[in-house]
Amino acid sequence: SGWQKLFCAQAFLKHRVCLATFPLCCSLAQGGIEKKGGGMVFSAFCVLAVCLPVAVVHCAVTMPYIYGDDMVLQTNAEYGARAFFNGQAKPGEKVTIQESEGASYEVYADPSGDWIVQLDPGHTGKGKTFTVHGEDGPTLSFKNVLFGDVIFCSGQSNMVFPTKLTLNASEEIASAADPLYTNFRLFTVPNHFAPTPQNNTQKANWVALSPQTVPDFSAVCFMTAKRIARLHTGTRPMGLIFSAWGGTRIEAWMRPEALATCEKQGHTVPVAKAQNERSVLWNAMVAPLAKVSVRGALWYQGEANADQHLASGDDRTAYYACMLQSMISDWRAMKGIGDFYFGVMQLPPSVPPSTDPKQQTGRPEIRAAEAQVLPHSGGLTDISGMAVTIDLGGASAWGWDHPLDKNDMSFRLALQTVHSAYAVQGRIAEQYGTKPYVTSTWTGPVDPKAVFDPAQSGQVSISFSGVDNSTDGLHMADVKNCTTCCISSTPFECSADEGKTWVSVHPVVQGSTVLLRSAQASSFTHVRYAWTDFVQCVLVNVDHLPAGPFVVPVTKQQKFAAVAAAAEEEKEEMMTLRKRPVARPAVREGTLTRPPMGTNTWNFYHCNVDENIIKSLADAISTNGMKDAGYEYINIDDCWQVGRTANGTIIPDPVRFPSGMKALADYVHSK
Repeated sequence: SGWQKLFCAQAFLKHRVCLATFPLCCSLAQGGIEKKGGGMVFSAFCVLAVCLPVAVVHCAVTMPYIYGDDMVLQTNAEYGARAFFNGQAKPGEKVTIQESEGASYEVYADPSGDWIVQLDPGHTGKGKTFTVHGEDGPTLSFKNVLFGDVIFCSGQSNMVFPTKLTLNASEEIASAADPLYTNFRLFTVPNHFAPTPQNNTQKANWVALSPQTVPDFSAVCFMTAKRIARLHTGTRPMGLIFSAWGGTRIEAWMRPEALATCEKQGHTVPVAKAQNERSVLWNAMVAPLAKVSVRGALWYQGEANADQHLASGDDRTAYYACMLQSMISDWRAMKGIGDFYFGVMQLPPSVPPSTDPKQQTGRPEIRAAEAQVLPHSGGLTDISGMAVTIDLGGASAWGWDHPLDKNDMSFRLALQTVHSAYAVQGRIAEQYGTKPYVTSTWTGPVDPKAVFDPAQSGQVSISFSGVDNSTDGLHMADVKNCTTCCISSTPFECSADEGKTWVSVHPVVQGSTVLLRSAQASSFTHVRYAWTDFVQCVLVNVDHLPAGPFVVPVTKQQKFAAVAAAAEEEKEEMMTLRKRPVARPAVREGTLTRPPMGTNTWNFYHCNVDENIIKSLADAISTNGMKDAGYEYINIDDCWQVGRTANGTIIPDPVRFPSGMKALADYVHSK
């Protein structure tokens, strides 16, 4: 029947079995289906009966649509990853890849028909041609292939939001013709969902950036990459893969294994349908690209989860924090290139400024979950960044939940990316493209601590880490479209009962410290900041980058003598360490029974290495028998340092090793 022929054809297309017949008769063999409970259940195979005359043609090698003319492959240069080709062929078939003016590669398809090959470290420069062919069948040819940086942009409607609707849209669209972006390429993954992981996306192709191709492309994806180029990469090719769908929840973008990680921690995944059903967007819009190397990923999502009804008793912040970090970890694991950079756009306001601040929209809780992605000692996610956008609310053609100013949002995400993905420290200056150039630190105030000092009765002081001058010029500032603004609003609240109730307290900014003065100061247990959907007034630095929302406990200040004694003790300990003689390995007599053995991070991870990867290596070596076999060393080969102090001391990268190298060494040695 017609449906039987359709099913048979679909099965053969899915498994890439190729037949050329004339005429062709297709039917399901009796063994292909069976009745069960009155319904029809398909077996795992479909048998074709082919009527003669027939000409059988062997299957050709196939590859996902992401591989095509004008594509950009990830360069290995400057903290990059290795590039791969992957596809399908007959099980055991030899696949040959030839690079114009370059190397040739051979690989054999595995028993499932899948194959993958690592390319030599790429470099930027003129376009290349690659050909791919199997033992027989046609040859695939990819022309004008560039090596540069590949960025994967995903999420829901605010990532979908097109350039033609953003602030200063005509200017942004016209900028696509700037010679600085000549080597930008765009790839849009068509919306599609599937019940199982797919080998390929729906049909799509790479296009060159131009004023004609950018209007309907993601504003955040394009403008973030554009600012990265102005700040750091210049004319280096940039491949932007845009895979997003409006109104979708994070669970749809996650593999079942990643969801199971959170379910084991007690979180219940709500039932959803269509494109919001668990894992269906991973299957259709991420899995086909899982082996494509990237410089990093940009994520703008969370609105649908803020509105999501959770199981009774499930904490919204804990739920989304688990989902987001589990998804990041799993996406990284599936690519197999180490911990590539992951940038998050923290949710901006979603309501008009006149909205009652007590109205519950779930945005503060999602923002708090997103902030947990930032690198911190003992954290689950390193090599990450987050753009704070609580001051950029406003209505667009798509409403208040889709702020117009994607321009400033993208600039902030670009600053985070240049710092975290490219390890640029301190103030970051634009240096490419047309003037004027902008210089900015990469973050607003971070790492808040609230202290009550009995010697300063009547006030709680809030300090920040001051990393890279991020606390220079602190002051309170009105947000866009504010109504009550700073003159009659405050984003600071204090609680005297462990967060059950809150009272507003107006701040006094003194240098890099915020003072909250109140007769109840001695009884305050917690301070929170910007804990509403629309925030009227924010704390910003000299570059007008705001502090992100936070809730912190109030600690009681130690007496001065105790603090001084602790500082003196720490100083003496450091002096002792400096005087300690350097340990030298003992000279061994005779022939060694085995050489020193261990693992070198560069061989697999290159620069995508952080403290969580090193810990996982130590855990594996100590439990899988390698330690007993004599493997004793983990060598972190490059990319862990960002510079030296004036006296020559190496500075570890705080994005990759937030706990510090001593803490990491102590962990490894404990194994």
